[in-house]
Amino acid sequence: PPGKSGLATLTASLLDKGTTSLTATDLGEALETLGVSLSTRSSTDETTVDWSTIARNLEPSLKIVAEVLTSPRFDPKDFDRERALALARLVQGPDNVTWLAGRALPALLYGQGPPYANPADGYAETVKTLTLDDVKSFQAEHVGPRGATLIVVGDVEPDVLFAMLESTLGGWTAKNSGPSSRPPAQLNADPSVIYLVDKPGAVQSVLNVGRQWVDRSDPSFYATLLGNRILGGDFLSRLNQNLREKNGFTYGARSGFRFRRSGSLWTVSTAVRTDATAPALKEVLNELDGLAGAKPPKDQE
Repeated sequence: PPGKSGLATLTASLLDKGTTSLTATDLGEALETLGVSLSTRSSTDETTVDWSTIARNLEPSLKIVAEVLTSPRFDPKDFDRERALALARLVQGPDNVTWLAGRALPALLYGQGPPYANPADGYAETVKTLTLDDVKSFQAEHVGPRGATLIVVGDVEPDVLFAMLESTLGGWTAKNSGPSSRPPAQLNADPSVIYLVDKPGAVQSVLNVGRQWVDRSDPSFYATLLGNRILGGDFLSRLNQNLREKNGFTYGARSGFRFRRSGSLWTVSTAVRTDATAPALKEVLNELDGLAGAKPPKDQE
């Protein structure tokens, strides 16, 4: 929500810190006994709970995960610790040029208003004001079965799985609001303008070149996947061969997509020696121009 950037990430970090019947320690021991690896996280468009276990422990693991989803503990001590850790990462972030570059690009492409412009981990000034009541309210409003997707991959029969789900998650009621609509993405950055973030004393520069992109339903989806593979999606791609193998500017250069419900992105990213900043950027732009002009994909590629 406005003014509470980082709330979804903080909430996700607390989901696996115990339930109303299990402390964080008890939950960890119960998962370890079953050989369950559990993770909870929030990303651009969704909050995800992932876990893996051997097939015979699927039902008991479902019982535990059902508790995690329906009755998280939200202990005040756990909240204070996780918020302190989040703030520590935000304070340390500006020391890292990759962290700075990762925050600059979305802000330039989306502007100040749209949620996609905000970093998932928030800002120090917003995270420090978050309260445990904020977390509880956010969880109640957004973590629920409405709009959720369950994916199970393994040695399990559908009929058996359905019976397990009825006995473990069957009582999970849809009190959440479901997925929210996304505001239309508006391109804010001026084309062909280079934005510089000055980090005195940095021994390397991070280059991010990007633009908004179409979503997965666009007819060009598969063609663009292949085109990106040629340009920067593979070790033998043009960008990596140019910047790494030919010029020795970097250990690696890549390009790729970040598909979202709306306003997907396509970006080129690489870290280069400070003294190679300008020539490396020039080569990136040359490769982009070449693919669209004088150097179209070859049959071999």
